[in-house]
Amino acid sequence: MLDKTRLRIAMQKSGRLSDESQELLARCGIKINLQQQRLIAFAENMPIDILRVRDDDIPGLVMDGVVDLGIIGENVLEEELLSRR
Repeated sequence: MLDKTRLRIAMQKSGRLSDESQELLARCGIKINLQQQRLIAFAENMPIDILRVRDDDIPGLVMDGVVDLGIIGENVLEEELLSRR
């Protein structure tokens, strides 16, 4: 079970956006070991958990409150918005 006092971020588990998300987190000073193929990674220097999932699952995880923040591409956001109309 995830600790509710920690920030929970969902990001794509593989692909171009995954690499860019990892770079973004690193530039923000968040130290995370994402080398292992685990679904959950923990920041070494901040109270942050990273969930590595399919990009199509991220909007639902945010809406359901499983994660606090999701990093997705504009195409996934547009598809989600269209499916809700």
